[in-house]
Amino acid sequence: ISEAERGDAWTASVGTLEIDMPAPEQRRPRLLCTPAAVRGVVPQWVNRPMVAAVLGMLCGLSPTIKGLLVTTNSPFNFLYSAMESIGRAGPPLLLMGVGGLFVSEGKPTLAGIGVGPMAGLLVGRLVVLPTLAISMWMLCREYLGIFPADPIVLLIMCIESCTPSAYNLVTMCVLQGRGAREMSVVLFYQNVVAVATMTFWITLILAVVVKERPGWEQA
Repeated sequence: ISEAERGDAWTASVGTLEIDMPAPEQRRPRLLCTPAAVRGVVPQWVNRPMVAAVLGMLCGLSPTIKGLLVTTNSPFNFLYSAMESIGRAGPPLLLMGVGGLFVSEGKPTLAGIGVGPMAGLLVGRLVVLPTLAISMWMLCREYLGIFPADPIVLLIMCIESCTPSAYNLVTMCVLQGRGAREMSVVLFYQNVVAVATMTFWITLILAVVVKERPGWEQA
């Protein structure tokens, strides 16, 4: 078959797909996070990711439940292992979802958000929040003594405060049926700016921790 015939066949097949596609008003409505009967009783912020996070935290704080699930020889360890295996696929799937939004709605622009609000979001999340959080953790360590001697705990807490927002926020917006496009744009620019801000914050954190904890190398 020649290239011209192959191109004509491809055009015909694509045209058939476009003709067979239902009109926007005929497509099935997208299912939201909660059924209509539940949305009137349960607050809107109580969605499936939020419920899963709260239940996971409660299970982790309960020694009995944690022993039944997490311990290697526990009777329900297979459930925990299955959920852990599924969870490993979470970040790539979230990135694919954000990429799908960019492909379907075009490259991320500031038209729907504005330069001022975006600058405020970036400064608040990547500059103001790390400044307040790191200062608070340092004060808690010095005056309350709630951190162990191992400096890795303080290092992880400080790094968590200066990272960009999680990509599962896009999933939560999609489930709620609002703000997914805006959230994906915000996360895109947060990750671009975080290349510089995280380098600065991690350098500062390591310098402070190493300076105040001489036994870092042994830890």
